[in-house]
Amino acid sequence: MSISPTGRSNPERHHPTDEQRLASLQSEFGVSPPGSLRGDGSDDDIMQPLPQRPSTTLLQVQDALRDALPESPDMIRARHDALAAKIRLDQLSERRPRCVSHSSAMDDSSHSCAQVSMDESRTRFDKVQEEEPESWEGAARIYEYGSAANPELPKVPVVVHPASLHESGATRVIPFDLSELLGGQGPCTSPNLMASYIRIITGESITTQAKATSQAYYVIRGSGTSSSEHGVVRWATGDLFVVPKTEGSLQHTCSSAEAHNGAALYWIHDQPLLDYLGVRPDEVKFPPALFTRSKLLETVEEIRHGPGMEHANRLGVLLGNASTEKTTKTLTHVMWSLLNSIGPHTVQKPHRHNSVALDMAVAAPWPHGKVYTLMGRELDAQGNVVDPIRVDWADGSVFVTPPGWWHSHHNESDSTAWVLPIQDAGLYTHQRTLDIRFADDEIALHRQGRIRGTAFNITNKQYLETVSSHQAALDAADADVPNFNYGL
Repeated sequence: MSISPTGRSNPERHHPTDEQRLASLQSEFGVSPPGSLRGDGSDDDIMQPLPQRPSTTLLQVQDALRDALPESPDMIRARHDALAAKIRLDQLSERRPRCVSHSSAMDDSSHSCAQVSMDESRTRFDKVQEEEPESWEGAARIYEYGSAANPELPKVPVVVHPASLHESGATRVIPFDLSELLGGQGPCTSPNLMASYIRIITGESITTQAKATSQAYYVIRGSGTSSSEHGVVRWATGDLFVVPKTEGSLQHTCSSAEAHNGAALYWIHDQPLLDYLGVRPDEVKFPPALFTRSKLLETVEEIRHGPGMEHANRLGVLLGNASTEKTTKTLTHVMWSLLNSIGPHTVQKPHRHNSVALDMAVAAPWPHGKVYTLMGRELDAQGNVVDPIRVDWADGSVFVTPPGWWHSHHNESDSTAWVLPIQDAGLYTHQRTLDIRFADDEIALHRQGRIRGTAFNITNKQYLETVSSHQAALDAADADVPNFNYGL
């Protein structure tokens, strides 16, 4: 049973017999008496000369032969028909050795009628029937599942982009390019994102441009403006703003800076994702947005004093956009960001997610080494990171957290520490693959002898009830079109 483009099932198509195919050719070209498809030189193979009729173009011949082929995907039948077509061309060549008229549509020349020999036409036909499928097969690769299901790709490295890079020097963009470590793709900090510092000396300007759907700018230091086709935004230390697809460039100007003789911006965009897909953005997916430092801190304080928050292990705010309010609740449709605080003498227990985190250490209280992150691939039975890598925070520095790694944040100082991760988690959330998990939940399951497959907080029974109700609604909406039952 085959499925039509409408989703409805069709009975098997009737395929004509060899005799019927040949009769169709004979009818089209006036050949009699019937000949054989064997092509073995017997008397039955001899076809009578074509009757007097208007000159037949090669285009007509080829169109008729193409129409005579069945619509079946059966390659044996297709090869049989191709052989019959080739024999027919051979017979036409023997009976009519002269050139046949050839439509200008079949030739790149400007002549209205080019003369092409039958030998040349047969060569072209053979090339289509034999060489093109062979060239396609040359690109095909087949792997054994167990050995190839998890290919060895270059790992996302744990690397620090130090703040010293944006604290001195000329006005410039300072890319955080890890493409050589990630396998030689275009400039990128993670497979989907590119991060950079922008240093702007006071009174100077610089332009930035990216082939991206999403751009995010966090103000590490200073104040100024950024202008583009989307308008002008004024920014100051601690602010964050996002812009959608931009045809031109953004111009950033520093009006003042409290230190280091200039402003510093943390710039992230998703051009590496688009480069991988081989596409360009053609739609504005969200409105530009500004998150001011004062509003962010005000919201954090409101949450801090909310009911039940006195014993909360982590305190932070997710940054969203009006366009994602009813969907992913993320910074853009691709990017995700969190302003996260770690209180004095506090440990934020390990968590993990499938997206790569590009973490900006917004505030790391003195002395150096009192605030740090531990990260690794596994947890022990007590919920601690096994054989961890330690990354010490420094104000205005950025570090990379690999996908799927457990990581915990530690503040051994007397002041609150702040971190701003930016990730491609908007995309993962949309795909239902972010799979964020917390150590306490996993340890509780471990003690029950369970291994969790999904991070969605839903039981199998609840899932079945949900999809079953949706299935019933779909079936009632259109009983004529079969619907998949979501694997139930």
